[in-house]
Amino acid sequence: MKIVQDHEDEIDQNIAKKIQAINILRNAKDMADQLRPVANAIDCCQADNASLAAACDTWLSPLDHPELQSPALKHIVVKRLKQAILPEHLTAYKLDPEYQGVKLSAAQTEAVNEFLVSKNSTFIAELITFQAK
Repeated sequence: MKIVQDHEDEIDQNIAKKIQAINILRNAKDMADQLRPVANAIDCCQADNASLAAACDTWLSPLDHPELQSPALKHIVVKRLKQAILPEHLTAYKLDPEYQGVKLSAAQTEAVNEFLVSKNSTFIAELITFQAK
């Protein structure tokens, strides 16, 4: 690409356009690779048999993918995650016997505890009992 830029007057325009198109294609493929975990999460959430816990688990998964390299893109995913996943979802994820909130951060676990206390303070005791089993 640099050669095309440095020698723009000397290179046939058709060749220059093809080189630029290849560069755009590479960038698009790279972006598609980075967004694949997010697309998979969306697909899972839209499934006919998706549960709140499964959706929560799926949305937490893209953050762990090495494909999500761009800090700016990761920031966007985290921002959308915070918009999409509410304490109710995190609580369902924490209480689901299949998932038991294994991917929750300390802050998310605290959000679950605060949510349960806000509904009924005795729910925390029930959560502790559930976790002990």
